Amino acid sequence: MASPKEEEEIKAMEVQIEKDPSRKHVFDVIIGGKFFLAATVAGGPDGGGGGDAAVKDWVQQVQKSHRKGKKGEAVVVGVSAERSRSYANAPYKPYMLTPGSKDNPYDLLQLCVGNQCLLYELHPSHPIPKVLKDFVHDSRIFGVGMEAMAKELEREFGLTMRKPVELRKLAERSEEVSAGYVDFRRKNLEQLARVVLGGEAEVARPRKMKWRNQYKYGPGEWDYDLRLSDELIKHASIDAFLACKMGTKLLKNVD
Repeated sequence: MASPKEEEEIKAMEVQIEKDPSRKHVFDVIIGGKFFLAATVAGGPDGGGGGDAAVKDWVQQVQKSHRKGKKGEAVVVGVSAERSRSYANAPYKPYMLTPGSKDNPYDLLQLCVGNQCLLYELHPSHPIPKVLKDFVHDSRIFGVGMEAMAKELEREFGLTMRKPVELRKLAERSEEVSAGYVDFRRKNLEQLARVVLGGEAEVARPRKMKWRNQYKYGPGEWDYDLRLSDELIKHASIDAFLACKMGTKLLKNVD
């Protein structure tokens, strides 16, 4: 009989990443051969990465696939956000915090609709594209720690969420989530997903991840191309995907 630790390891799904050759800034994230995500990477200090055009393409594709009112259902958008400070080779931030800030601003915004993810690298020198701001404002957004996250994203980057929904509160009053007494207020996204989704939330995660990959493209000392690391792309996509799946499951508990 397997020990609890061995059972957890057995259930944990391996995650793979592959470059989508047909789309320049899109990566395929495969979770245990069961879930297949398309992750678009964009943003950055100068709007690099996929650029604003990639953001526009992502929004248009999502709107085409999930039209408002389709089958009478609301479009569920899972959201998460990351700070780079806890990752290896985190980017240097030479800018000051805005008045009222208690922490370093978020560095990455993660959105997921169905299996379509957008990882947008936030930076004060490059405003969030209007098309993305409009999409977020007009969507029903699901996440963990939504009140604080929404306030900070609005304060630091001017990103407003008209209908943010806190997944902890939905899980707390859901009849489908049977877990005895659970203090949902103390659960982070991964812990909450384990309660709400069970085995579908068990993925193998590394203990330490790099924020960026470096690829040398020339002979000079500074000839490097920087982009988000493969591990970060994988697990940032998974977090937004889990938020989306929980929102879909718990949608009927929305007031």
